[in-house]
Amino acid sequence: MYRVLIVDDELAAREMIACLVDWKEIGFEEPDMAKDGRQALELFRQKSYDIVFADIEMPFMDGLEMIEEMKREKSGQRFVIISCHESFAYARRALQMGVSEYFIKDLMQPEELYSCLLEHTASPKSVFRGEQTLLAQECSDIFLRLILGETVTERDEKLFEKNICSSDNKLYYSLGLAGIDEKEQKGAKPDHQMLCQTRRFYKRICQEGTAVIVPGERGILFLIPQTGNHSTAEKMNRTVEYINHIRNIARNCQIFSLTVGVSEDSDQIRDMEKLYEQAQKACNMKVFRGMNRTIFYNEISNNTWGLQGRALEECLEQIETLITEKDSRYQDVLKKLYRPNLYGGFLENNYLSYVNWRLWDILFYVRRKVRGKEKPRTDIMQQGVEQINRLDSAREMENFFTEIIQNDFLSEQKSKESGIVRQAKDYIESRLCEDISLSRIADALHVHKGYLCRVFREETGTNLVSYIRTRKVQEAKRMLEATALKIYEIAEALGYQSSQYFTMVFKKETGVSPNDYRKQLSEK
Repeated sequence: MYRVLIVDDELAAREMIACLVDWKEIGFEEPDMAKDGRQALELFRQKSYDIVFADIEMPFMDGLEMIEEMKREKSGQRFVIISCHESFAYARRALQMGVSEYFIKDLMQPEELYSCLLEHTASPKSVFRGEQTLLAQECSDIFLRLILGETVTERDEKLFEKNICSSDNKLYYSLGLAGIDEKEQKGAKPDHQMLCQTRRFYKRICQEGTAVIVPGERGILFLIPQTGNHSTAEKMNRTVEYINHIRNIARNCQIFSLTVGVSEDSDQIRDMEKLYEQAQKACNMKVFRGMNRTIFYNEISNNTWGLQGRALEECLEQIETLITEKDSRYQDVLKKLYRPNLYGGFLENNYLSYVNWRLWDILFYVRRKVRGKEKPRTDIMQQGVEQINRLDSAREMENFFTEIIQNDFLSEQKSKESGIVRQAKDYIESRLCEDISLSRIADALHVHKGYLCRVFREETGTNLVSYIRTRKVQEAKRMLEATALKIYEIAEALGYQSSQYFTMVFKKETGVSPNDYRKQLSEK
């Protein structure tokens, strides 16, 4: 039998973990418990434990001190952090100590705990032996139509079920989506090598007996069939065995970071489209739960965060466009991404790590697109990896990327601008508090305003009036965020003759009024 030690100063937390699963059914003794690090060390020295679950913030000896002491006595000990609302610094320190597994107390579900325990005990299996046969092409086509929500006939359904399970037991289906993580693509591997690894991964899964898979843009989708005569623990064990098998194949193909999203189960074959969406949502939650994990939809279905999924990708796409166009407004989007104290603890660390990796990809892609193949992958994409891992706050990360983008991308544009364009920009920056007109700029630079407007548009891709308006609105946003000035005071400070006109310009540029913009800031 396997042994577990649960260390937490809250009795309710210890009891919650102890009651979530049937320990004996999966080969574990009832867990031992300790209320602080000192008591845990006494038990640890009397028995050997396969897994130690540890809270971080506890009296007398906190969880991290306890882990350090236990690791000195048993270097291979496996630890799982029981996280609550600990600080970002605590989470970073735990990860630096090599503790990569953790639970969020408020979000814990039986599936997550079962998965953690069974990864320790379940052996990889390529198929559910005795219940599956390899599907013919016709059945693979049926599966694809089901997940796309297309119509299938009753004959198709029966053919599909017959190939999945030859017995008369009731079938339950869940879907898994295995996605290769972004950080897997960061090393010195060229694109063609990454593509070959992905193809080899898919081919190996087909060869080694996995019954139903569909390759796609978002990863590899696979069916996890179960019969109705199994307990929850048995079903979880078989699911984890299957996922362990897929992870083993990935490692053999030199893919070491794979996030797997798993849907709920259903006994209705026509629910495949819904299960596919659930698997996608679970896999996407790696943004917050961390990469290289198995994430069950049940764990995340009742929890939402403000900046996730599509909204996050839209911000990243916007940054890519702005950098490509040499537009300094990318800084406003960066601020949205790197809001300090976003979630706290492990969730914030996971989110920031994900954003860092995605921005790394964007910088590499833009550089290659703009400059062609003259620069190898080994330049900016690798020189900052160690540095970014040492950054300790969202603000430091934002500043790091701002400096990289400014020096490596936007400075190039400055050197290409003519003296007239640079002088016009300098004039605008020094007089943002005035009512700037084209005639004033042209007179100050001793050029005709028609000529100035043409040269400015040719070199920057935007007209001069739009540039002035955009810079004034950017400065207004800064003032709304950093000061308590009233709207009419900001309008006056930026040279607008009336607050009504300022409000109209601001809303046209941003989509919201200055008052609404300030309210949005206060709600974040």
